[in-house]
Amino acid sequence: MPELMRLEAGSAESRDRVELVLSRCGPVYLAALAGGRRHVGAVVRRRGGASALLVFPGHREGPLASAAASALGPLLDGDLYVTAGIHYDDATKEEIARIVANAEGLIGEMAGRLGRAEP
Repeated sequence: MPELMRLEAGSAESRDRVELVLSRCGPVYLAALAGGRRHVGAVVRRRGGASALLVFPGHREGPLASAAASALGPLLDGDLYVTAGIHYDDATKEEIARIVANAEGLIGEMAGRLGRAEP
């Protein structure tokens, strides 16, 4: 699966490192938002203007997956699947706030780059 774009923010030492990777598999795009111990905590499928969200029990990545699908989906010429899974053991409220800010920043940066890309 060809990787189209990879963005990273934060650092492992400060426990707020997150990455957002966009790949393509035929006519379908996959965006993976991950950090710390990577896993799949939420998945969004976006087709046209409609989205479906699946959040696995005990996970809180749904809002980030939805934000990525809403920001990136309209900029792509195919269906989009977004996975999100970020886990740092015993993360503090401050670390979680930095992780979320980093993830939101990556989503915005990727959307900006895609919006400027030539078709």
